[in-house]
Amino acid sequence: MLAKVYKVHRFTQIRKDFYYFRRMKIKLLISLLILLHFGYSQGIEFEENNWEDVLTKAVEIQKPIFVDVYTTWCKPCKLMSSQVFNIKEVGDVYNANFICCKVDAEKGDGIRIAKEYEVNAFPTYLFLNANGTLVMKAKGSMSPEEFLTLALSAKNELSNPKSIVEWENEYVQKKTDTAFLRAYMEKNTHLGKSNTKLFDEYLALLPDDQRVSKEIINMYYEEINHIKIHTLAYENLQRNQSKFYKLGTNIYIFILHATENSLREAIKNGDERLLEDVVEENEKIPKIINLKRKEEIYMDYYKSLNDEENYIRNATAYCETWLMSKDIAPVLREIYSENLNNIAWNFFERITDLNALKNALRWSKRSLEFFPDNYMYLDTYARLLYKLGKINKAIAMQKKAIKLVKNTKDEENIAKYEEILQKMKQREKKL
Repeated sequence: MLAKVYKVHRFTQIRKDFYYFRRMKIKLLISLLILLHFGYSQGIEFEENNWEDVLTKAVEIQKPIFVDVYTTWCKPCKLMSSQVFNIKEVGDVYNANFICCKVDAEKGDGIRIAKEYEVNAFPTYLFLNANGTLVMKAKGSMSPEEFLTLALSAKNELSNPKSIVEWENEYVQKKTDTAFLRAYMEKNTHLGKSNTKLFDEYLALLPDDQRVSKEIINMYYEEINHIKIHTLAYENLQRNQSKFYKLGTNIYIFILHATENSLREAIKNGDERLLEDVVEENEKIPKIINLKRKEEIYMDYYKSLNDEENYIRNATAYCETWLMSKDIAPVLREIYSENLNNIAWNFFERITDLNALKNALRWSKRSLEFFPDNYMYLDTYARLLYKLGKINKAIAMQKKAIKLVKNTKDEENIAKYEEILQKMKQREKKL
């Protein structure tokens, strides 16, 4: 009897101990989570409110705003999120000095924000004062150290009370003052604005023998994304090549950007005359420095204007004349195969002409000859096969692409490729 009572008592005690320790474990876990959240917060804490609420909060507490403008497909954006934004030291600086938020440039408030602040590359970082006025803009992936320096620059700009409107009004009176023009250009650079006109005006005020110097070279670097042909800045590069070389600067860094920037301008305005000038300047650049062919320039132009006939004609000429060449140096194979795959993919997405699609299939196959285990190239090849009605072969190639992508643990593409495979099996009209 005593043994039985003891067993019951012992069981009851064990059960009490079990519940006690479980309660303690839960309390400990909750305490740990709270400690981690408040005591050891990591990285930038982005607002979850909508844009209007962020602006309202900024006005209420008089705190400037930092905005990361990104897209879901942007690799540098993902890199910043995974390797920079989540660092404690970065979070400490940005959380203390800014209201921080992220916006997708292709969704919701992000569409309006990208348009209002003239965002045309990703990621773009906006620094706004408490009233939502742009104070500084930067773009691209950077190291944690560079990103922290960016915050310091933004703080310095925020402490400068002189608005861009005041600079613009002062410019009317001081446009012949080189010191003022230089300071005005720096202000525009912080705002991500072009100084094409101001740079030419600045150079025009200098004697010929002062148009090449280390300071001038720094100005070229600051303006590298805005330099264009048909400018004094471009002419200065051509005229003073030897002087730039003596200072250790290869002018083709700027010339290549000038042709690219001018091509974008030609595309934006549908300007075929400027297009021809871009082609002419591009042909002057030594091929050891510039691999871009005139057929590629025409292809990019007509693609952007959705001129299908001219796009197909120039893309075909570019691929057949250059990219499909039998004698491709090993060092160029990666570039050429990537270009072949990209053009083949564009044909898959936008072209319905049967002969053009057959050519695209050959280009895709050629990219795989160089890199047979590239799952993205295989996916392109499989989809072109499907579009051309070669269903069974397309399914086989897509399965191979899935097998390869699973080795990379790229979950996004694994899901996407498996979805495409199911559509192929179900014989859906559009992938």
